[in-house]
Amino acid sequence: MTEASGRTKHCLLLNHDELDELQRALRKIHPLDKSFLLFEAIKTGLSRTDEEIKSTRRTRKAHFWLPKDIARQLKQLAKVNATTQQSLIREFLFQYLANPPWERTTSGRKPESDVREEHSTTPIQLGSPELSAKGELLTEDERVEDERVKRELPEVLKKLGGYEPAVDDICIDQIAKATIYSRRVEIFLDSDTATEYTYSRVTDITLKLWKTIDDAIRELAVSRRDRIAKETESGLMNELREAMLRELKRSEQR
Repeated sequence: MTEASGRTKHCLLLNHDELDELQRALRKIHPLDKSFLLFEAIKTGLSRTDEEIKSTRRTRKAHFWLPKDIARQLKQLAKVNATTQQSLIREFLFQYLANPPWERTTSGRKPESDVREEHSTTPIQLGSPELSAKGELLTEDERVEDERVKRELPEVLKKLGGYEPAVDDICIDQIAKATIYSRRVEIFLDSDTATEYTYSRVTDITLKLWKTIDDAIRELAVSRRDRIAKETESGLMNELREAMLRELKRSEQR
């Protein structure tokens, strides 16, 4: 375990099936990272620790960072219960993944049959996600949103200097994905166990996503500036930003 500026680095030992399950979950919560997922799982697990801790041999490793206060609580709980921190972390992680916030129904819990199925070694089919060409998992609603944005933004571009798929589609894809991810990460703020760290991480990711959107809009503006001599880059950026945000907002209201 190593330390750095208010947090400590840990290594979790997993078997192959457990590592596969963790990696599937990470694809679903992208762009949030492994440290955030483990932090949320451990924080949630520390609030309910009355279940039996299981143990078996593991050889796969998953490195992650924890805030020091959470690491201290984890160490103390392991000592009180005469078990290892590894056992607690694994138990907390897979309890958390059995009912993750991004897969919950409106009632806040998934059907019991779904929870039982996810404890098996069969691939998880939560929310019927589809794997994109880049290895990202999109739910059906997110896939529909992704296609809608990629269909409607070219219409905006056609009105502002033309649309060139070979060049513009890269930026449009970045805008579509960043928009979906920004909505996806906000679900963690609704958790009963959300803390200052949760808000900090989600805010940081959201700001980075909006910078990605802004950079993509800038690239689109630059490519049009040469075609519309009377327009400045900043003027085109403002027009593009306003038009695209109007389209994105309009889609949210549908």
